[in-house]
Amino acid sequence: MYSFNCLVPYGYSVELRSGFLEVDSSAVAGGAFDEGLVLAPRRAVATRREPSTFPLRADFANLAVRRNLDLAGPVTLVQKEIFWGELTRAGEERIAFAATVDDSREGYAWFYLPGGAAGRFVPGSAAEFDAVSWHGDIPTRLVERRAAGITIVALSRLRIFTPDIPGAPASEISFRQGSGCSLAPSWLNVDALGVSGEARIRLEPMSQRLGNAASEHYRGSVPFDATFECEHEKAEGCVMVQWSSSAVHDSELGGALKLGGPSAATIPYRDLELTSTAGLVGGKIDLGGGPVVLDDWGVELAAGEPSEPAGALSVKTGQIIFTQAGIRERRHFDEPFALVWGEMLADGNIGELFFDYNSANQRFDGFLFTPHRVALSRHVPGTAGYLHVCGDNHFGFFGSKRLSIRDAKYIGDDPLGVHWGREVTLFPRAESGCEGSDLRLEKNWGTGLSTLDFEIAYDANDQDGFLGEGTVLLPEHFERPLPASIQIDRRAASIGFMGGTGSNFMLEAVDVGSASEVWGCIRIEENTLECMTIGFTLESAAQSAFGILGGAGEMIEAKLVVEPNVTTFSAAGLVYLDLSLGGSVTVNGSILLIADRGERSVFGDFQGEFDFGSLFAGFEANGHVNWFLSRETQYLQGRAGISVYGRSLGSGGVAGGIFIGNNVPKSAVWVMTDTSNKFAVNMASFPERITGVYGFGYADFGFDVGLFAGGIEIFAGVGVFLNMMGEGLSEVVGLPLPYVLANVGVGLHGEILWGLVSASAWVNLQMMLGDPFYFQGSAGLEGCVLWVICASVDVTVRLDGDGFDIY
Repeated sequence: MYSFNCLVPYGYSVELRSGFLEVDSSAVAGGAFDEGLVLAPRRAVATRREPSTFPLRADFANLAVRRNLDLAGPVTLVQKEIFWGELTRAGEERIAFAATVDDSREGYAWFYLPGGAAGRFVPGSAAEFDAVSWHGDIPTRLVERRAAGITIVALSRLRIFTPDIPGAPASEISFRQGSGCSLAPSWLNVDALGVSGEARIRLEPMSQRLGNAASEHYRGSVPFDATFECEHEKAEGCVMVQWSSSAVHDSELGGALKLGGPSAATIPYRDLELTSTAGLVGGKIDLGGGPVVLDDWGVELAAGEPSEPAGALSVKTGQIIFTQAGIRERRHFDEPFALVWGEMLADGNIGELFFDYNSANQRFDGFLFTPHRVALSRHVPGTAGYLHVCGDNHFGFFGSKRLSIRDAKYIGDDPLGVHWGREVTLFPRAESGCEGSDLRLEKNWGTGLSTLDFEIAYDANDQDGFLGEGTVLLPEHFERPLPASIQIDRRAASIGFMGGTGSNFMLEAVDVGSASEVWGCIRIEENTLECMTIGFTLESAAQSAFGILGGAGEMIEAKLVVEPNVTTFSAAGLVYLDLSLGGSVTVNGSILLIADRGERSVFGDFQGEFDFGSLFAGFEANGHVNWFLSRETQYLQGRAGISVYGRSLGSGGVAGGIFIGNNVPKSAVWVMTDTSNKFAVNMASFPERITGVYGFGYADFGFDVGLFAGGIEIFAGVGVFLNMMGEGLSEVVGLPLPYVLANVGVGLHGEILWGLVSASAWVNLQMMLGDPFYFQGSAGLEGCVLWVICASVDVTVRLDGDGFDIY
């Protein structure tokens, strides 16, 4: 028997009991020892959880001697479980790990002793660990790596003695080879000062409680109900520990945390690591597989930056700390509310939450939203939790308003799919650090053209958008605000008018009529109100000058389209035009007016029938005329077909004209002064601004009696006017006086002797009754003989207050 202590690895004792050496040329050529034992250093490994004086022993029966005096061969461990940790300081030893060898496998342990000086086998990098393989010729592998000491290549159990799980003293996490768990490949090497090695474990989900609630620093109140489990793509194992001389070089545990309490969520984690004394540190929360629903609030924990962990698992304090995650509510908000720092406890309760309030692309029900505060409600058993968000909601056209939103989990029936698991209400008053909601929408549109004012509420029935009631004020068109309702959602805002009592309708300060039964709508797309469409009826009521009166028992259907610079008014029906002439003009047809806000005037046209019966019995017209309105002037004038007592003047078409005006500049009355009409009215005695009604028409007849052929043209016009105060004759005082204009003309033309002689004659008689009074007659004669010799003569006779004139 021969015993010795090793220098490499230091601390090993070897006892050789029998064997042989082959010597050739004074050198060892080989040999073997078939009986002996090896004792491992007590500073490296122990055989009990409480360190003792019993060292790890390995017996051998075939220890080969190589030419360089290396010893290598299989060994049998006397103690099948070994323990290691911090054993280098006497009296302060601490066991952190234990492993049981798989002695059912032949060649589960080996011993290698180099014959000369050699460095320690202590892997120090991932590459060095990855390079280790104990397949095939294991003695050769030991020599290649200079892995001196005892090397174990088959394990059946790994135990981790950690202070970070329930139990006192420190309890253990155990992985045992068998159903649902595999420790291959795993290996350990015992050198002078500790254990180097690697355990890679594949397993089905394994339950494990993590966290020592008895620790003074623990905040979670209960341990984590956790699992260790492997991801499908990690075939090499989800539990991995690497040791370098008993210090943990790298480690990884992964699985899921099953939280109870209000969260009732399962949260994946990975990269939970071990310290050299088996403390559990550094777990990473992994939400890459999808969001996690927090049950009490019905919201999700969503990953932030996809390439980064969502947060950290702190087993020592019973907390999950979220640093790259967010709270997401998909029903109403477009983006998650990102967390700068968020705490979740092992009992499922929520700790402090700090949000970064980055509002990029955030929308509430489709509206741009800038959050000022985000919080989850406190857990109240039996009550649905809610997400509380307050901030500025941008209503597009109406601007931003402050909202305090209670976004709760909805647990009722939802047959129409309205709620989608959520129910939103708004806090009207200050709540939990948020100001109350501002639910009044106001907007001045068109630089004073309109003021919209609404009180809104969240659309609880639709769970999307807002509803409200209020008024639309159009001071240039209606004397009182129009009642209206509003619906506003992510697509647009729609405003509908809700009827109402009579309100005078105006165009450019001209009173047009009394409006009632208002209807219509306003459509607002994004930030733009393009126009308003308003319909109403004009009722019979007293109006100012040039007002529209509804026909007796009749309603005039009218429509108003309001744009920023132009307003369009249209109406149809039986109306009266009141000109304060002792009667009114009956109009039956359609009206189209366009108001130009820049020009402060209204221009349009009217097509229909006119009845002047209250002023001139039997006098009617039918035509398409221009309509002009301003603050000072209003008129209708244009060509029209004229009839008297049912007899048309003219053979067809538009054979005359009409004028209906109030305070119209004389220069603008073109239909009475048409230069192409030899029967035009002489306007010399008219005031500079004219108020009245005038209509005229033609009738013509043809004849042929052989020697004489030709035609007769008859013209007739009649009008009623007012001599307005301050205009026209300076001596007019008091009330405006009416005066009547009659205009009659006759024309004759023909040929004699089959055209050898041609002649024409005409006469135009005008008479004004009232003040001023005048009578004027004009006549003309023209003739030609043989189409060569022609002559003409015109004469005018006038009688007025200044005397009798012929010219």
